[in-house]
Amino acid sequence: MTHDVGRMTLGFDPFARTARVGGSRSVPRAGAATRLGGPLPRPGGVGQGAAAVGGPEGSGVAERGLDRRLIDAIERLGDAGRAMLRDAARREGLSVTQAQLLLRVTTPGAGPQSTGSFARWLEVSAPTVSDAAAALVRKGLLESVPDPGDSRRAAWLPTAPGRDVAERLHHWSEPLAAGLGTASDAEQAGALRVLLEAIASLHRTGRITVARTCLTCRFHRTEADGDWCDLLHSPLAPEALRVDCPEHQAG
Repeated sequence: MTHDVGRMTLGFDPFARTARVGGSRSVPRAGAATRLGGPLPRPGGVGQGAAAVGGPEGSGVAERGLDRRLIDAIERLGDAGRAMLRDAARREGLSVTQAQLLLRVTTPGAGPQSTGSFARWLEVSAPTVSDAAAALVRKGLLESVPDPGDSRRAAWLPTAPGRDVAERLHHWSEPLAAGLGTASDAEQAGALRVLLEAIASLHRTGRITVARTCLTCRFHRTEADGDWCDLLHSPLAPEALRVDCPEHQAG
């Protein structure tokens, strides 16, 4: 099992991001009141596609359609994940956004992160990123360097203390990883594929701005016998599909 989740590198982050719709309007992501396709009741409610199960006819007992139950499950995991990350951040004296920035900038291969790259990744406004990054600089966890893409702008790198804090923050997802560990490798790979397909769909419609996954990469091809990476010139096993690939190029 990979640990992309624990590294906060998910293209689809149900824990804290907002999604930009139509390029200008933002709506909350999972964990907030509005969900994909409109407001969703909490698990156990009756929604679109519900079918009666169990109990006498007309008893009112109903089960949500499978797709809606999957959304409910992702929502519940998102709520739990956000709470776990919030607790981990609080122990380090950080806000959730500050913790996310520190985790992002210490992701292997991430390199210096500018305000714009942070904002696009987290789907938040530039002022929100600037405030969080400035706080991390004051705490001695980030340092300002020239942006490689534009030397007139600042970017950030983690300091040694910042890397130490990030390493402790990475443990936030251990309870979630333990729960996923009860599934077989094949089951986990199947679940990963379903989630990556959902991320790709949301990326195509603009609801996820940054998605550095295999399925959104120009090097990825789906062949009759599975997935193929043109960059590596090799097939991709189901469990090898990446959520956040440093070599990603938009398709």
